[in-house]
Amino acid sequence: MAPPPAPDGSSTPEPLATFELDGALWSVRVLGRTLGGGSPTAVSLLLLGFEGPEGEPGGRPEAWVAARGLEELGPARLEAACREAVLPRNPWVPAPFFPEIAARGGKDG
Repeated sequence: MAPPPAPDGSSTPEPLATFELDGALWSVRVLGRTLGGGSPTAVSLLLLGFEGPEGEPGGRPEAWVAARGLEELGPARLEAACREAVLPRNPWVPAPFFPEIAARGGKDG
């Protein structure tokens, strides 16, 4: 998968950023973005991909944040986003219809 274009629309991808979390150096890259609709008051969202010092077993955690670019995110916001990041769901594995019913031992569970 190719990196997303830069905010100016050029094919040069956004740079990688690094930050410290719990004494370890992490890196973050923009994996995707929404278009803000062209309005100065529109909210833009970034999909961030995080990678720890050892890599992450099972994939790279991802998180959505409200920003136009990595330059708007300081270390505190990157740390908070990383702590809330989740591994992307495998699109080939169907999600359970009502997981709380299956957990209770209901039908199909």
